[in-house]
Amino acid sequence: MKKIVVLILSLLFLSGCGLLDFQKNQAQEKAVPDKEKKIVIYSSKSDELTNKVIGQFKKAYPDYQVEVYQLGGGDVLNELSANRKKPQVDLWWGGTPAELMAGKKQNLFRPAPSDVADQIYDPYKDRDRYWLGEALYPQAFVTAKSSLGEDLPRQWESLVLGRHQDQLLFISPESDVNYRVWLGAVMYRKGYFQTDDGEKWLLEVDGNTKEYFVDEKALMDRLVATPGLVTWMNLTDALAWRESKKYPVKIYLPIGSQPIPFTGVALIKEAPHPQGAELFMNFLYSDAIQGALIKEDYQISARWNIPTSIRPDWYSEWEWSPQDLDWEWIAGTERKNIQLWQNRIQGKGVPRPQEEKRPLENP
Repeated sequence: MKKIVVLILSLLFLSGCGLLDFQKNQAQEKAVPDKEKKIVIYSSKSDELTNKVIGQFKKAYPDYQVEVYQLGGGDVLNELSANRKKPQVDLWWGGTPAELMAGKKQNLFRPAPSDVADQIYDPYKDRDRYWLGEALYPQAFVTAKSSLGEDLPRQWESLVLGRHQDQLLFISPESDVNYRVWLGAVMYRKGYFQTDDGEKWLLEVDGNTKEYFVDEKALMDRLVATPGLVTWMNLTDALAWRESKKYPVKIYLPIGSQPIPFTGVALIKEAPHPQGAELFMNFLYSDAIQGALIKEDYQISARWNIPTSIRPDWYSEWEWSPQDLDWEWIAGTERKNIQLWQNRIQGKGVPRPQEEKRPLENP
């Protein structure tokens, strides 16, 4: 399994291979006739993040007209499929792994430029460049700083140990996409629907869960108010709670492999403004924009070559190993997994017998 490590890259690369060459892009922009200086984008990212990046693009390329439509991934696929003979959109930003794979299967995309694709981590791009990952969401454990010295789980398998009874805080999977992905990964890795190992394991997780929430803020308020509790969420959200919202929490990554969801970008086949779409893709993956998203939104870039000069201190703090997952399987079984959780897991688990406590000074 390939380990993805957020590390300082070679000085040789950093000296000359930033993704966005502004002179090249400016020349590309000038070569486009004025009547074609338009881009139509489907965005499945948040309104705030979308508006921020689009605003920066308009400042850099004021001659371009940009239309943006905010749609969930399922709606985007429906629209693209319905208009495949005469597409009205140039680029899709924010698709999930399963959605991007489905779009490729339906022959809705065209390959991205190789100079962009070559700078994306291998697990987070299509081998034929029909879609590229843009933002990674590794999963992190989060606890209150006051919990240091407590016996806390350090890996996923530790969640079921008896000594962690009443330590877990959990958002019900039907209320949070992060927990739905985690649940799907557990079902896939445990071979559920072939054996009952996944259900048994989840019942033990439920047995160790102290409280369920439907709202992340309520969960975080409870976490920092009570020492000895732990939860998990994607690293981007965890950093936002710690850095922007100033919650006194400790963040640490699970030992071993983990599910790392991502969102990505695809160029639409037979799009009306292909040059504009590539211009926007280059802009989105540029040092300037990726650097701003890292610094201001705590986004983990799918680019492996982010220069050290634009990395905040926290960016090189962790390393992680992605689990080998079938994202299409996870998406296809999501409803079944949630029904399983609601009907046979939540509130029905029994913890294992307690083992000897093993305090950890600093997870």
